[in-house]
Amino acid sequence: MSNRQNGKGINWLRREKIAMEKEHGGKSFRHLYKFNLAMLGKQVWRLEINQDTIVARVFKARYFLRGSFVDAILGHNLSFVWHTIHASHVVVR
Repeated sequence: MSNRQNGKGINWLRREKIAMEKEHGGKSFRHLYKFNLAMLGKQVWRLEINQDTIVARVFKARYFLRGSFVDAILGHNLSFVWHTIHASHVVVR
């Protein structure tokens, strides 16, 4: 007997239905990839504004020594944090 027949289990919804506004019958969930890019972009903005912080100085020394984040390239031998922050490069530009 399947879960649908006995009324147990998870009733999966399409992404479009989940992301739809509540007024239109959806669940009003955020699109997580876009939300993550926005939050990473916010971190980059903080790095650009507060360049005297230790984190900003470490990233600058390691990944974009002669320029700013906008000019930075992905490079080689990079950390997971830099790779995810660099994903927001398009959003910040």
